[in-house]
Amino acid sequence: MDLQALAEWVTAPTMEQRRRLRHFAARRERYGRALVPKPQVYEILTSVVDPVGLGLTAIGPRTWARRRDHEHVSVLWFRSMKGGSVQVAWGTSASYVPVALTPKVRWARTLKQATAVLWTCGREIEPGRDPWPIDGGVHTSNGPVAVADDINAIWAVVRDRVEAFWATTASPEGLLAAAREQADNPYHHGPQPAVTAAFAAGRLGDYEGARVLLTAARLSDDERAVAEALGNDLHNQSWDEIRG
Repeated sequence: MDLQALAEWVTAPTMEQRRRLRHFAARRERYGRALVPKPQVYEILTSVVDPVGLGLTAIGPRTWARRRDHEHVSVLWFRSMKGGSVQVAWGTSASYVPVALTPKVRWARTLKQATAVLWTCGREIEPGRDPWPIDGGVHTSNGPVAVADDINAIWAVVRDRVEAFWATTASPEGLLAAAREQADNPYHHGPQPAVTAAFAAGRLGDYEGARVLLTAARLSDDERAVAEALGNDLHNQSWDEIRG
């Protein structure tokens, strides 16, 4: 292979890149090109998803939550992504899992403070059906009709999954199982599922299991020191005492 042929081979698009190019070309042909302002995008998404109709309360910009019991809160929000797309994301906040370890340990004490310690989104779903937007996201560069079509296609697939995720993770046992499974997922996002699994294990009294999970987590030195100190405190203090 000569140098020119080698250069052409190296720079040739992959099968996935060709698939994405065909997808976006088809969108432009169908819808045209027109960037939709983000406020209009969120208005369309909210009208389709209807968080209030799901029993959720607004707790922040584009974020809604619903308390399931004294320890668990269901959370749904819209994530703005690079490139202009928007993801629907859903997760569970647990009072026994810190939402941040550094620079200061933070816990979700109220509904307004609810922050998902385990979550997922359309990007992690491959339903194997059409229409399904690239990366499971709502793309905003082809006009409002395309936005509406995207979110309707996504919500038709994920709505039952959202409710199932919330129900499954509304207990320490369920959150631990789901976090263990997600820790093996190649699509990683924060907070780390291994950390959530560790604190769920600690909540269930499995301190050795919690230490093993924390060891496997990818943490900075400062984060690891704080996490291990919290784990050690579980032997002698209640969750309420640890959280102050």
